[in-house]
This record gives sequence, structure tokens and C-alpha cells, in this order.
Amino acid sequence: MAAKKALFTSCLFCNKDIELLKKIGVEVKKASGNLREKELIRELQDCTIYIIGGADKASAEVIRQSNLELIVFYGTGYEDHVDMKATKKKRIPVCNTPKANAYTVAEHAVALILDSVKQITYLNNTTKAGKGLRRQAWNLENMVLGIVGMGTIGGKVARIMNKAFKTKVLYVSRERKKTWKKNLEQKKWL
Repeated sequence: MAAKKALFTSCLFCNKDIELLKKIGVEVKKASGNLREKELIRELQDCTIYIIGGADKASAEVIRQSNLELIVFYGTGYEDHVDMKATKKKRIPVCNTPKANAYTVAEHAVALILDSVKQITYLNNTTKAGKGLRRQAWNLENMVLGIVGMGTIGGKVARIMNKAFKTKVLYVSRERKKTWKKNLEQKKWL
């Protein structure tokens, strides 16, 4: 059986991901993101797998002119990036990678929490406007953080906030997470 060749268009894909694909016999070809349709069609000519990792789109024309056997969206919510009618017509399976960007999303959530509590954006904007206001900025230690939804991302946010800032965490979830405190103590990500 000939080796499969995959094109990926992402800066998110790390060397570890590439090595895993190579181990299972997939040759990896990198391309910059945001390719125009004609450029993408040209890049995909010798590929059977397309891994979308950015804003690129597998349009009906891209799919029609390719020899793809699989399309993978690196993240969730591929519907805006893949013409599903065209993939069904050519019987090309489309899948996503549900937890691939979970840590990045958790980090971003923590950054927004810090911005909110420390009023970074607000104080920056007032300083630039020449107002130089002083505002109350609280310490995170021993504050209580409420998390709605303690799935993969919520669990990562809880751990970062608890371990890095000694923030207490309360959560609401569809199911009780019996092991989350134990995992937190053992330094396991949820």
C-alpha cells in the first residue's frame, strides 16, 4: 500500500503531531494558511488527506478537483470550513479533533479573567486617553471562581486558576466530577 500524503495548513500543528502521523505512514506536507482556492487546489494535487488548521476552506471546487480520501479539521466546528455537500457527493469523510485546542482555549479564558479582575484593558485605555484613573484591582488568591461546565476546558481553567493563583473553584456541570479535586492534587489535567 502506498504511503498517504497529508497537507496541513496551520501554525498550530506541532512537531509531535507530525511525528505521530509519520509513525503511521503518513507523509506530511506543510503549507501556509490562508491559501487562495487555486493555490490550495495545486497544493492538494498529490495529497489524499487535508488537515485544515486555520481559516482555510475546502470549497466545493477544491473538493471536486482533489483526490482526497479524508478531511480533518484541527479543532471543532468544521461546518464553516468544509463544503459538506461536496464531501458527501465524493464520499469523503470529514472529522474534527475535539480536544486539540482545549489548552489554548483555557489559557485564553484565564487571560480574560486576569484582564477583567486586574482591569488591564480598561486602565490601558484610560492611560492612553490621558485620564490616568486609579481603580481597585483585586488579588486572585482566595477569590472564588465559578465555572459553568466542567468539561475538558473548564477543568483546565479550574486547575490553572487554582494552582497558579490559589483561587477557590466552584462549578456547575451536568454531572458531578468526583475525581476533579483528586486530579488537581495529583497534577493531572481533567
